[in-house]
Amino acid sequence: MAWTQIATPILRELIADTASVSYTDSRLEAVLLNSAHLICREISFDSDYTINILASSISPDPSNDINFINLVSLKAAVITTGSEWKSKAAQAIVIKDGPSTIDTSKGADSLMERAKYTLDLYTNAKNQYIAGNGTGYSVSTPIGFYSN
Repeated sequence: MAWTQIATPILRELIADTASVSYTDSRLEAVLLNSAHLICREISFDSDYTINILASSISPDPSNDINFINLVSLKAAVITTGSEWKSKAAQAIVIKDGPSTIDTSKGADSLMERAKYTLDLYTNAKNQYIAGNGTGYSVSTPIGFYSN
């Protein structure tokens, strides 16, 4: 899958998984495939892509479709950051005993903000593509960018 060699590094940048890697390439590729499956239900592309999650394949190969790659990478980032936020929020606790307080919810709050930011990036990119402004779109992250 040549397209994953392009999309996986983009996704790693979007979710800030570059310095100390938390996700394996195969896990990110699975998220990208699921994202491609979902996004093809939301958006019509120039090519009619067939996503086979069980065979881990997309045909035709979308390597040259920068809009598809960027939107799938953003959708995968939305899924991943949302999952991280949900996991962290489930572990958050606040304990008060007299004047002392232990609050572990701050980490979940920062992940929630990151998840919202990623969702906004995806929503804006999707709306621009649908409106016809898809050509030459770039994905901008805090670490770098990928453009056509």
